[in-house]
Amino acid sequence: MQPTLRGYSNARRPQKWTGGVDWYRYRTADFADTRQLLRAIRDVQSKDADTASALRPWRFQGYNGWQTDTVRYGQRGSAVIWESSGEKAVSMLDLTELCPGSASRIDLQTTFRLCTPQPGFGTLLTESIIQNSKRHRRTPIRVGLHTETSGLWLGTVGRRTHRSYFRIYDKGVEKRVAPPGVLWRVELEAKQSHAEKLCQQNLAQLKDPTFCAHYCVRSLISLGCSWPFAPFSDEQLDISTGRTTQTTPTRLAAWLCQSVTPVIRRLRTVYTVGELLQMLELSDVAVSTEKEYVRG
Repeated sequence: MQPTLRGYSNARRPQKWTGGVDWYRYRTADFADTRQLLRAIRDVQSKDADTASALRPWRFQGYNGWQTDTVRYGQRGSAVIWESSGEKAVSMLDLTELCPGSASRIDLQTTFRLCTPQPGFGTLLTESIIQNSKRHRRTPIRVGLHTETSGLWLGTVGRRTHRSYFRIYDKGVEKRVAPPGVLWRVELEAKQSHAEKLCQQNLAQLKDPTFCAHYCVRSLISLGCSWPFAPFSDEQLDISTGRTTQTTPTRLAAWLCQSVTPVIRRLRTVYTVGELLQMLELSDVAVSTEKEYVRG
């Protein structure tokens, strides 16, 4: 369960706030023993089913498995990928300890209530990054904006595919629980090496709302955005996004086995081996011994 909003008398902070994990995705290491992890996931899903949560098929990037309201998982070859989102994500963090692997996506959020409605609060946060990015960066940081007649304000900072991506939006309008400009949320989507490093260094702290809110805001400020309130904590944080993983022959071979092999297996039901060798530009170094006919 996510913590409730906390009140503060300090006028330099939002009137109320909370923080937490909003998304967690984890992939097991190749050839790791996943039996204990799968038993734990299936136990969670069984309990979900007992409380009327439907058990439905789940597929993601070639992984196939099952999902309920609390957790989703899939298997591909020897690897398992699982994820949880929303209020239930924090309760699934202990699954990380059951099998070696790494996090590939972690979303952190802080949600806060302002004393008075400020429909332009999101613009206040992003104005400085627009100005500083154009002035000092060779490649400006991308800032996006989407508004609706309902009063919804949604801003984004960074590129969707990069290791750090932010969403800033009017949570009160989105959930229809507050007037425009009152309840705001800042979300950090950490992916790839950023998620891996965040998990390795701070797994236990991800259960702490103060840590999640503090990390989220400090990461936003590091890109050049403004933050008009005092920090949520005085703790010094390492908010670096980790190093980009170098592509090695071993990693490429693993990718070939995990991603390409299943595709080739499906294509063999339509094309001959000789045709597939031509597609892969291997016909000059390999010859098919299979009879040249197309399977139905």
